[in-house]
Amino acid sequence: MSKSYCISLPAELRNEIYRLCTPVTAHIDQFSGLLLASKQTKDEYEKEAVKSMRGLLEGIQRQWPHRAQSEGLQLSMLSRFRELASITVSLPLTLYYSRRTDPIHGRAVHTRLETCLAPLFSLRLSRLTITFYENEAGFLNNCWVDPPQGLLYDLTNILVTEPTRIPQDGDHYDRMRREFHLSQPLRVRRLVFEWVNNEEWDIALKCLVKSCHSGWFLNKGWWWQGPEAKTLVTNWGGDGSSTGVEFHIDTM
Repeated sequence: MSKSYCISLPAELRNEIYRLCTPVTAHIDQFSGLLLASKQTKDEYEKEAVKSMRGLLEGIQRQWPHRAQSEGLQLSMLSRFRELASITVSLPLTLYYSRRTDPIHGRAVHTRLETCLAPLFSLRLSRLTITFYENEAGFLNNCWVDPPQGLLYDLTNILVTEPTRIPQDGDHYDRMRREFHLSQPLRVRRLVFEWVNNEEWDIALKCLVKSCHSGWFLNKGWWWQGPEAKTLVTNWGGDGSSTGVEFHIDTM
């Protein structure tokens, strides 16, 4: 689109074009022409693209089913254009990890990804991070470190179009009963899960937390890398911080 033609369009039409040029339709680096067309076009585009994506995220937050103020969903508060390619989802710890005073560790099994989060996985993002925030003072020092298995089932189920099936495997049966599904294909380039972490923990506890969580992914790896699995994962491993795991996704 030439500079003269773009600027000559009515403002309403230009804004409609800008709102279409976001991670909803393609990776943001594919719209570099709008940034180079002219200063006016660049400024208008960046403003409308950020506004459009903020509206999408605010809509997801409104659909979050946990209404208690202390259990709110935290999403990246996009304010600059360069932030559009990466989104972080921060979940309240108390919904996914159990207190040590709880009689059983049942919360880990019954955790899940809420369906309102599904559209995020179909955005054309360079990186989508799932992590946690401490929504109750002192909770990190009084919680079990069991991985939130239900949530991790949901997260890793979307990594395959057809998984390897192991006969008489209860894990496969449990996975197939999950309610979280994507209505559109998985399109993020990198999917990151960061488990619970506390800088005040001693080395032994940090190692235990890492072992519990990384061990879960290592033991379940057959799901997305089995010989018969139709996987979307091209590579996976630690995210470099020692507090998470990262999946590289084939989005073609």
